[in-house]
Amino acid sequence: MLIQPPVEDFYSTPSRTYPLGLLYLAAGPLKAGHDVRILDAMAFGKSRVIPLPAHLKYLEPYYIPGDKSPYRLFSHFRHFGLSYDEIEASVRAFSPDVIGISSLFSAYHSSAIETAKRARRAAPLARLVMGGGHITATREKPEGVDAIICGEGEEPWMAYLGLSLSPGPLLPARELINPLHYQIQGRPGAFLLTSRGCPYGCEFCSVALTFPKHTVREPREVLQEIRDGYDRFGIRHFDIEDDNFGLARESALAVLKGVVALKRPITLSAMNGLSAEVLDTELLEWMRRAGFGWLDLSAVSVHPASLRHLNRPFGPAAFTETVRRATALGFPVTAYFILGLPEETLEEMVDTLAFLFSLPVKIAPSLFYPVPGTLSYDTCAQKGLLPVKHYDLCRLTAAAVETDHFNRLDLFTLFRYCRLLNLFKEEVNGKENAAALSDFRETEKLYHYLKKGRYEVMVSERVMGLLRERFSALLM
Repeated sequence: MLIQPPVEDFYSTPSRTYPLGLLYLAAGPLKAGHDVRILDAMAFGKSRVIPLPAHLKYLEPYYIPGDKSPYRLFSHFRHFGLSYDEIEASVRAFSPDVIGISSLFSAYHSSAIETAKRARRAAPLARLVMGGGHITATREKPEGVDAIICGEGEEPWMAYLGLSLSPGPLLPARELINPLHYQIQGRPGAFLLTSRGCPYGCEFCSVALTFPKHTVREPREVLQEIRDGYDRFGIRHFDIEDDNFGLARESALAVLKGVVALKRPITLSAMNGLSAEVLDTELLEWMRRAGFGWLDLSAVSVHPASLRHLNRPFGPAAFTETVRRATALGFPVTAYFILGLPEETLEEMVDTLAFLFSLPVKIAPSLFYPVPGTLSYDTCAQKGLLPVKHYDLCRLTAAAVETDHFNRLDLFTLFRYCRLLNLFKEEVNGKENAAALSDFRETEKLYHYLKKGRYEVMVSERVMGLLRERFSALLM
């Protein structure tokens, strides 16, 4: 049995929880004739409010339950997915000999540990194995777990089971899950890989720990997987989860042209993010023809010094040109950047925000969080920027890192303002948004909108001063 544990956080994105890694791990023993089950605790759309952990109590003044503001942050802390009791009951019912548990993200490692405890109680004689991105980064074997698997999992998993991979391509065992549980843009959706890894080695990224080499699949193999997914499993939307789709340009073009040749009403996306620098006009044209409906582009920062420090060989000129080409083809574009990079100042963050505001893109801020195993994490630890060594703090919603240049309130103020700027960039939909914009223009203040009325949001005055200088025209 292979288990994807539940998640405990202030939010979850259902379209981003497809258990592709477990499906790859399941394929080998399934092909060898073993009975394999997938228990995806995230597949059922369940969630409930749970108490905020003590080490996250500092967030209570910022996350206001019931706030209807269009620039609100987050609300209740929740348990997303099956309860631990339900997981325990499912394990007991199947009575597996071997249990594999995924621990992909450090912030949710505590959920993986609790899942392992419940699995052990339900199947005391089973061998218990844990793997995934967090395990690969830390090499830590939790108490009660018999073995850990690091890096790409298929071969070491099969070796642990005493099996050998059979010749030929190993495709994910999609038959083990219900495709209707996974929806993307209202259609049965699935994750798809055309390559693994990325050669760039950005300082904050842990991809190279799991995939040290950039490897590219044969396009005909990818296309066969898409054809089978559509015909056998009813999948209508494929999200390409490559770490750098388009970097292997000829392979990407072959896949896109092949999708068009399939003549099936398939739609595509790349929600893991795209590098604008590799997307030339021909690639973009074929992406549009193949069914891409929008683009998620990674900007990170506009400052060359920051990009060099992060080991990102990109710049704003190429980003601007790709946005121009994409919008000319009719693509809506979302541009992602990071607030709170430890080496950046508030002025530099505002520069990036102003740059993105000048482009026809939706602005998508992400709060920096250190990922174990990366140079950014080590630097934060060495400089004392992590309040405690607690993996639960390695999440966007924790906003755990503060420096001499900025504090948490500064970052939250910028985060809210990004959302406010998107309201100005887009048509206003609904009375609530219209009222919020009107209130801001009249008062230059942000508000929480609750059933009992509105009250002023706590903001950083130094950030608001910087923003007034750069965006004063919005108040006119």
